[in-house]
Amino acid sequence: MLDIKNLLVIILLGLIGFVATPVSLAAETTQNKIKKPEAGQYTQQLAYYLQKEQENHSDPLVTYNLGVIFYKLKQYPQAKVRFQKLLSVDAYHLVAKYNLGLVAYKSGDTKKAIQWFREISAHTHPFKSSDSIIKLAKVQLDKLSQSDIVINKKKTVRALNNYLFAYYGYDDHLIDPIGNVITGDDFLNIYALHTFTFDNAALEGISWKFDVYSKDYSDLNGYDYNVIGTDFGKQLVRKNWRHSLRVRLDKSTYGATDYQSATRLELKTQYVLSAHKASVHYRYYDITSDNVLYDAYEGNRQQLGFIYTRVIKPHRLKLTLEFEDNDRADDKTLGVVNQSYSASRSKMKFDWSYQFNASWKSSLSYEHNSTRYNDMNSAGIVRDETLAGSQARLKYRLQKNWWLVSDLAYTDNVSNIAQYSYTRSVMRVGINGSF
Repeated sequence: MLDIKNLLVIILLGLIGFVATPVSLAAETTQNKIKKPEAGQYTQQLAYYLQKEQENHSDPLVTYNLGVIFYKLKQYPQAKVRFQKLLSVDAYHLVAKYNLGLVAYKSGDTKKAIQWFREISAHTHPFKSSDSIIKLAKVQLDKLSQSDIVINKKKTVRALNNYLFAYYGYDDHLIDPIGNVITGDDFLNIYALHTFTFDNAALEGISWKFDVYSKDYSDLNGYDYNVIGTDFGKQLVRKNWRHSLRVRLDKSTYGATDYQSATRLELKTQYVLSAHKASVHYRYYDITSDNVLYDAYEGNRQQLGFIYTRVIKPHRLKLTLEFEDNDRADDKTLGVVNQSYSASRSKMKFDWSYQFNASWKSSLSYEHNSTRYNDMNSAGIVRDETLAGSQARLKYRLQKNWWLVSDLAYTDNVSNIAQYSYTRSVMRVGINGSF
């Protein structure tokens, strides 16, 4: 049987980065020693070890090397079978669990990988050398940022996550719901999100969210805006794919009165590959006025978006294309449209962020919107607008998941109806973080 200390040395040699090779492959000799294979030999070694497995299917060294070869060849189901066979072998027990965690991650099952790493982290073992594997498992857990996952007595995993931002800022041109621009005011902006994720066999991938948003102006209280929302849905993970279906309910107030209630349905598909991420989402909103003053905005909205993200450390680039269509009640008198609020819109947004070091991060974004309203108003004009917006942000890390943030946003909206043309600057400073 392979000595546990030698086995750990092999593991450490094979670990590079997050998802490491389980071990350097073993080339069996009469002395039962292990040596690293030459590049490109995995296919030849597969045939050799498959034959060895047929000759002696209970040899743990052969089983282990087959698991590693299949891992190298990206045949993860076959690797999983071999590592699972070693769970009952004392000398291989912890390293088999560790490699099953790597296999799960490579197979797209991050939550299962976390379970394996957590089991190792909580393990007590008579060998001092097992401490190295336990430390490696804890490193993987830290990199997965899953410190909030708790396993109860029934082995059911529930993830509780919270996010908060609180900013103080100044808006030099407030805009009311119908697009009128008025004088500026300073404000307090707060957003809090709580997420509860089920992760047992019956409810895997289902999560519930609750959030509140508030923008409270110092002097112009009639323009305060508040939203309470809840969101429920399921995510399906298959290797590099993430599919989700979610339903969201919002209720908002504007000033001292009720404003709107909205129901949102979202379908999203995302593909993740190393430093690349691409997603497509479709959202449908059913919007109801909660006050007769805002009946003109009742109706529905549809959005179709395409997002591509590329990470080239320390840079992160993101491109968003989104198309929107609205079908609203509009402002009418005797069936004649005084003002249309049914808009068709296309948006292009580019985001770039740069991380200077562990403490400092900056980002820049640029957005371009083209909007055309679908109905001619009573003056015989179809409202047409072009909006250009940019934002600069600087972040300083206060603690692991908490940041001090300052940002400046500038918007230039040009409309063929002079009333709706404006420039606007918003400055904020505050904190955000997760816990």
